[in-house]
Amino acid sequence: MTIRHSTWTRPVAILCAIHLLAPLPAHAQTTVKQDFRESQFNADALRYDSDESMKYVTPEKEGLRIRFAPPDVPRAAVGVRWKTAVIGDFEATARYEILKIEPATKGYGVGIELYGMLENPERKQADGLAFARIMLTKGDLVLGFSHRANDEMEKRVTRFGKFHPTTAASDRGRLRMARTAGTLTASIAEGDSDTFKEVMRTQVGDANIRMIRIAGLPAHGGDPKATLDLRILDMELKGTLPGLENLNLPKKVLHPAAPDGVPMPEPTQSPRWFLLIAILLALGLSIIAAAVLVIAWLRSASAPARKNAGKGA
Repeated sequence: MTIRHSTWTRPVAILCAIHLLAPLPAHAQTTVKQDFRESQFNADALRYDSDESMKYVTPEKEGLRIRFAPPDVPRAAVGVRWKTAVIGDFEATARYEILKIEPATKGYGVGIELYGMLENPERKQADGLAFARIMLTKGDLVLGFSHRANDEMEKRVTRFGKFHPTTAASDRGRLRMARTAGTLTASIAEGDSDTFKEVMRTQVGDANIRMIRIAGLPAHGGDPKATLDLRILDMELKGTLPGLENLNLPKKVLHPAAPDGVPMPEPTQSPRWFLLIAILLALGLSIIAAAVLVIAWLRSASAPARKNAGKGA
């Protein structure tokens, strides 16, 4: 068998080897933003946080309205959340304006909260990451952050908590939570400012975020005297967002889709289509590389035979 020598054999083999050694593509980064003005609400991307939220959260021309007052006060936070888990680093932002707020007589405080649920496979319940602008029972305005989790006895405890005084300047603004390489930062931009001021930072690790929501707080346990009237103008989420990569926002929907029950959802799985393509591509390159290497081997193996044949002639 005679194999002709080809000048492209070695370069192709090298290129195939480089492709085979290259890592598979990383999770795609996505940015989704929902402007709630003009009653916009994309039910493919957002949902009510609970059945109770449907009573107190209303899309309006000026934005997403969250409102309650005595004697009709919710028992827990009411709002909306993104319909996706978050993998790795992320940035969640919500623009708001507080129209009316009055202190409760008990509990954590009344106000607006940006909340994330952090997976914790070692415990029965996921961790809670809460960043809020609230009014305490004595009328003090503060920015509060807490990281709550179950301890070894499955008792809910605060791993990290911090209050930072604020003023009426934060009646309007943007709240933001962002994670980079396991470090979570909470920051605020007051009014129409484009500058975010860091309030705190803490280590939270790189576990998946099960869900992110924005909500109105009626004080812990739902104080019947709590009063809050606020608008959410827009929300933005950046990161690896399974299921929302190709979402078309905004989409005008006057009435958000009802939630699939009150319990928190299980984390969604990362889409597999891009991984399948990468595997098929790697497999194809492997076959090509193997064929090229076999041809190169056969060529090198037949060279001595041809040489000996020439001598015999």
